[in-house]
Amino acid sequence: MKIRVAVCEKDQKQREYVIANLSALSIETECKGFTNIYDVKETFQESATAYDVIFLAASVHQKGDGVELASYLRGLSQELAIILMADNKDYYQEAYEAFVMAYIFKPVKFRDLDRCMTFYTKNTKIERRASWMVKSKGGHWRRIFCRDIVMIESNNREFIVHLSDGTSLESYGKLGEVSEQLPVENFIRCHQSYIVNMFYVNEMNGTNFVVEEGQVPISRKFQKTVKERYYQYMFARM
Repeated sequence: MKIRVAVCEKDQKQREYVIANLSALSIETECKGFTNIYDVKETFQESATAYDVIFLAASVHQKGDGVELASYLRGLSQELAIILMADNKDYYQEAYEAFVMAYIFKPVKFRDLDRCMTFYTKNTKIERRASWMVKSKGGHWRRIFCRDIVMIESNNREFIVHLSDGTSLESYGKLGEVSEQLPVENFIRCHQSYIVNMFYVNEMNGTNFVVEEGQVPISRKFQKTVKERYYQYMFARM
């Protein structure tokens, strides 16, 4: 089945370039170009599942109106894969809040399109959406794919994200707020100060989760819920 792709870009040359290169991919696509946000809105109002993927310019008619459209489309559909095309990093925060699949820079290159569409076809809908834009303590925004998170530990209003490649990222925020931004299928809060990705758990020994990096404590407060959730997760994968 062909992947239905919309491309919203006012500039004709850029729009036609994106469509031509999407058509040249080994992945079968059915593309349609849009020159304005109004036609896109009307199309998705008529059917929220009209397209599987949309490549959307961050600014179409005026600065940032494409980003606003991304948020609007996300409200209509949780399944739509949104790729923002922008001239700079100004819209990282808004992109994160709209759960966009990718943020690519203009002029768009063939490898960017290939990478985005390959990622779309090789990952489940949940995995496509499960990325997280995190602002580090140094003030830089970074996209983290949730599948790469082993655990998150917190101390007061700061938290550390431990990644599967051995690196970590420090940021500011409450662990409760962080928990709400992660997919519930994999992540569970097991302690006042810890969230763990069950994919990386090797063993649960009652009071701890055992991961490659060591042990993650399970507090008495969360023990009953954690035990039920963990065994549900394991049985679903047997």
